[in-house]
Amino acid sequence: MNEFDKNRYKQLKMFDKEYHLLSLSGGQDSKALTFFIKENIPKVHEKFEYVCYDTEFNLEKTYAYLNKIKVF
Repeated sequence: MNEFDKNRYKQLKMFDKEYHLLSLSGGQDSKALTFFIKENIPKVHEKFEYVCYDTEFNLEKTYAYLNKIKVF
């Protein structure tokens, strides 16, 4: 293994742990997927980071929904 590959391997070892990102839009599909994962595969749910990109043009209902699910 050359030096570049050795360094790259060391960098990737930092990310040994299983990690998932789920982008929430506030819509029905991302909401359904979020609750499906939480209820049906809780071990995976614990490894998820839920994210939402705020365009600042969302409806108030969307912000209210996203704030509501922050707790879980």
